Amino acid sequence: MYKLSFLFLSVFASLISCGQESVTPLFKCSKKLNSPYGVTAQFTIPWDSPSQEEQIRLIKDADIDNVRYDFWVPYSEPLYGNKLLPVIENATAKSFDAELNILAVLFVGYRGQRSWEMPDEYWKEIDYFISKYAKNLKYWEILNEVNLTAKHDAIPLDSTAVRYMSLLPKSYKKLKKANPNIVVTTSGLGDVDDEFLELLCRHKAYKYFDVLSFHSYESPEGFPNKFKKIKRIMNKYHWNKPVWISECGLTTYVNSESQSYTSSMALRETEQAYRIARMHIIAFSYGVDKVYTYKFRAKEKDNKDPEDYYGIIHADLTPKPAYLAYKAMTKMLPSGSSRPTLEQDGNNYISSWTRNDGKKVWALWNSKGTSTMHLNIKGKADIYDYLGEHVKQPISGEFKISKGVTYIMGEKNLKVKVIK
Repeated sequence: MYKLSFLFLSVFASLISCGQESVTPLFKCSKKLNSPYGVTAQFTIPWDSPSQEEQIRLIKDADIDNVRYDFWVPYSEPLYGNKLLPVIENATAKSFDAELNILAVLFVGYRGQRSWEMPDEYWKEIDYFISKYAKNLKYWEILNEVNLTAKHDAIPLDSTAVRYMSLLPKSYKKLKKANPNIVVTTSGLGDVDDEFLELLCRHKAYKYFDVLSFHSYESPEGFPNKFKKIKRIMNKYHWNKPVWISECGLTTYVNSESQSYTSSMALRETEQAYRIARMHIIAFSYGVDKVYTYKFRAKEKDNKDPEDYYGIIHADLTPKPAYLAYKAMTKMLPSGSSRPTLEQDGNNYISSWTRNDGKKVWALWNSKGTSTMHLNIKGKADIYDYLGEHVKQPISGEFKISKGVTYIMGEKNLKVKVIK
């Protein structure tokens, strides 16, 4: 393990350490962050649709440019005359008005996992949405978490890959014919721990998408193992394309029968907030271009269902700490910033970047708890906690860090030396 005593952060260079280089992006990506922030919303689900306008306002207020939601029709209802079509059209119109980029998840059936069983309905649906939106809607995702179908329906993974390939190539060609500038992503894979991605590559699926999209609910520091597996598969089958994380996050669910329910919920919400910046910084440093947090608004209806407690705002639209952490992150690491560097020493992490206004920012955290680092800061620096609150820390000497990212920001002549 390299020694942080040899680590020096300069204005013009990445982090330098003894015997180890900074993280190098693994995927095809932009040098600067370009509209990297997104959330998965549920605007096209009737219970969520009435609050679309206020949710969009909150999304924009957090400097989020991308929203992902379903363009779908339940298998029990026909496409035309479906009560969901007005909901989808209303959500899309409002998203366009707010200048949000939409990632449209196309599917038919329950969670989109059985569209291949209803090909006539699927092709009718995709043709309808292409005719209506291909001109202005840039990002399209073909089905959702298809690899989880194998587990749910006890179908072999290879059979699921074959079924997915019955839809992917033709969907890709239809979308590209309608508008060559459309970006097609894979189904948001339900993580990459199984062999589904490799099976898709054996069927040459990489010819029929522009972006690899996957989901992970791993702790942020576990992301690199996913990235490295994806890169190995890319190298094995000789392709290299951008990668997005189209779902990641943490539920704040706590068993309502717990005697310490209130305090446990507060701890869980704090943990969710701690992870926000860590997820993004780590992903961006490895070359991921967009990250969509799952999800924006929590449902909070069923106190026995963890799914209902994902979300960075509450059902009543008040912010969880994670929303405040998100706003702090986008202020410190706005679109147009240089791609963050990343270094690790045990459980301590340190990252740096240059914002589009020329200011330098460092981010420090400990993935397991609290720790102390020794810093020598030369130049005027402002220090902020993970919620964006200004904090007082010594300019030189012991510097306390925790699981929530601490930001150090200053002008372009700011220099930080980390001494162990």
